Amino acid sequence: AYIVSEQIDRVRSVADTATGPAVVVRMAVIGSRDFIPIMIPAILSVVTLVLLVSFRSIRDTALALLPVVIGTAVSFGVFLWFGISMTLLTSIVVPVILGLGVDDGIHVVERLRQYHFRTDEIIHEAVEGVGRAIFLTTATTCVSLISLLFTNHMGLESLALFMLVGIPVCFLASVTALPAAAKLLAPQDQKPTKM
Repeated sequence: AYIVSEQIDRVRSVADTATGPAVVVRMAVIGSRDFIPIMIPAILSVVTLVLLVSFRSIRDTALALLPVVIGTAVSFGVFLWFGISMTLLTSIVVPVILGLGVDDGIHVVERLRQYHFRTDEIIHEAVEGVGRAIFLTTATTCVSLISLLFTNHMGLESLALFMLVGIPVCFLASVTALPAAAKLLAPQDQKPTKM
């Protein structure tokens, strides 16, 4: 940012209306970031609305969102704990984690929705049934992101690191915290039947 600003100042000392790649970079990347504080809540609101319309259940919507909330919180926590700087690219990748994390939660919740009653055995069967598939999607996504750690570009490396923390945590939350929450929120007065 300092180098780009310095280059623009030098060029504009000769011609104050000059433009070029440095100006475009500053406007596109270094410029106003006012959208970032509202971006995450806005996307989370839209995702929540879509899930509410689809599931027609506040409980199932909350369960599907649980992995993404945990994954995003842990990712930010790791960055803050280790003092890793957040770049613009890192901020922009948060919606990707929201999308991938809620995807894991949706798969588990959809399997659980096939049952009226959620016993330990049924929850285990549901998580085991989709757990392998979401593990494979998580693993392949993470393998593809590892290459970005070696780009020698601070923004891309930060983006990859954020996703390499968030996406596996979303998976782990989908197969641990989500089933535990499903058991806690399950009605206790029904017979175990499959829909």
